[in-house]
Amino acid sequence: KLAFALPQLKPSTNDSNPGTALYDAIEKTSQVLLRNKLAGLFTGDSNRNQVILITDGEDCSSTESDLRGACQNMK
Repeated sequence: KLAFALPQLKPSTNDSNPGTALYDAIEKTSQVLLRNKLAGLFTGDSNRNQVILITDGEDCSSTESDLRGACQNMK
């Protein structure tokens, strides 16, 4: 599963805003985890998800989420 997900994490070369979008990344990750969890319910796969976050800790580019929203979605 990890080998499938890693290519999707590559940054776009056409990114007009190349800064750290930490909160947006957390938001997108929570969506993927939820989708995987729902798919697992239908297929009988009790997949366990883990998130490894490596960052400089400063969000300067998120446009779709903020700290509160990102934390709420990961609960």
